[in-house]
Amino acid sequence: METEATGTVMSLLPMYLMILPWAIGAWWIAPKFGGNKYLWCGLMLIPLVQGAVLIVFLVVVVNAVLHRLNAVLERLNDTPVPAGSDSRP
Repeated sequence: METEATGTVMSLLPMYLMILPWAIGAWWIAPKFGGNKYLWCGLMLIPLVQGAVLIVFLVVVVNAVLHRLNAVLERLNDTPVPAGSDSRP
């Protein structure tokens, strides 16, 4: 019985080693876009759902980055054009 449990753990070990950097990244990045770091990191470590969670996490992060870039672009477009300049930055 003990060898079956050891075999199961050893078969999941490479998967956990590959997903561990993503879970650490989720822990670090989630608060920056208003997400719960415990939720994202915990979901990343569940073997059956980690692929779907990783895709959703990447979509949420890209959406947050694009939202911030659009805010920066709007601020740049609202700045006045300096005198004597023909074009906007």
